[in-house]
Amino acid sequence: MIVFAILTGRRLTFFLFGCSVNLVERKTMSGSAFKQLADEHSLSERDMVKRVRAFWKGLGINMGVPIYGADVPGTLFRKDEHNEWNIADLDSELRLLPNVPGVNTPMLYFGMWRALFSFHTEDCDLYSINYIHAGAPKSWWSVSPKDAVRFENLAQGSFPEGFTKCGEYLRHKTSLLSKLSPPLLYVRVLLHQVLWLASLFISLFKMRLFCCC
Repeated sequence: MIVFAILTGRRLTFFLFGCSVNLVERKTMSGSAFKQLADEHSLSERDMVKRVRAFWKGLGINMGVPIYGADVPGTLFRKDEHNEWNIADLDSELRLLPNVPGVNTPMLYFGMWRALFSFHTEDCDLYSINYIHAGAPKSWWSVSPKDAVRFENLAQGSFPEGFTKCGEYLRHKTSLLSKLSPPLLYVRVLLHQVLWLASLFISLFKMRLFCCC
């Protein structure tokens, strides 16, 4: 299965073998309102293996419409909470740069069932540090470094129009190669899965392709 998308104005259109589902931006909502909506659309299955399988198999035109509160500047860590893991106060040379949201200042993300980021690398191929404050576990998938070039070549062959317009097309995060797609299985790209639980950190090395669901 290969899912890809085209971003046009304020509308994100996902295509699956010629069929499409339109995802539109929603009005701003409070955190409590988002949590209520996420709870209403949550998956009752608690077994993580079955949840992950249901996620990948359920991609397509009949999937439920997820809402992702992405790229919200800020953090739930307090600025005066002095410890080496405080994302709001990391000791990094990047702090010498002007304010670059998501690079040297933190971002918050509010997710629900089926909310995802497609495979991409971090801005400027930098390292990253990530933390779940609360909520259900997330699954992260990363491409083995030895298979990164093979994966990118596969992506170029799958989304030629996108790469023609931009050589860094994967950074747009508007196209997704499912781990169940025949091309991905055929070329034997090694994917590493990590189950991410609340109150745990995940750090990524530079130039690491990953997706989160």
